[in-house]
Amino acid sequence: MNTNAVAKNYAQLTPEERFRLILAASGRGDDVERDRLARTAQRITLSMPDHSSHAHAFRELAMLTYIELLHDAHCYAVTFVARGDRSEGKEAKKRPQRKTAKTARLKKSDWTGLDLTLAYGYVLRTKLAGWKLFCERLNIPPLLVWQALPGFDWLLDTMALTEGTESLPGAAFVAEGFLRWLNAHRPAKHPEMTQVPLTAEGIASANQAILNERVKWWGG
Repeated sequence: MNTNAVAKNYAQLTPEERFRLILAASGRGDDVERDRLARTAQRITLSMPDHSSHAHAFRELAMLTYIELLHDAHCYAVTFVARGDRSEGKEAKKRPQRKTAKTARLKKSDWTGLDLTLAYGYVLRTKLAGWKLFCERLNIPPLLVWQALPGFDWLLDTMALTEGTESLPGAAFVAEGFLRWLNAHRPAKHPEMTQVPLTAEGIASANQAILNERVKWWGG
């Protein structure tokens, strides 16, 4: 059947059918079909409160930030577990044992050193600090939109490991230590960094720029 003849029927699609076909076209990389389906959709008029563009934009940014923090918290926790497993492996070498896949993996786990855990700790702590600073400037509770989401309590527990207590220091680099770690692991031909590339101030400013862009996209 001619493609143009098929396209003439696009206007007869229900909203659900169009939505599903657009996703299917995107999934197979057919941008032409996706755009044709979108262009032939009927237009509707919505009435929303005047703050909706800001609410939608903030919700988008909050969800993306939360997902990123969960990912970083996962990486941080994995290095903790990997370091523990490697320590157990070293202790196990003191007594005769059968070589297993686990002990073989431990020998290849040089990337699970304490410094990597501390580096992930810095990244996690700094990103959350940046989010809090961003929300503070807007006078918005920083954790409010996340409290009912899966993984929220786990994220707080993991964050506590990076912050430490009065009697136990947090398992995370401070800015100077993170900078030294980055320079120690930089490619040989790259110049030494003199400033930490990841700061709470930088993250807060980047979040504000993203928010402004998304507010405009939503019609604000």
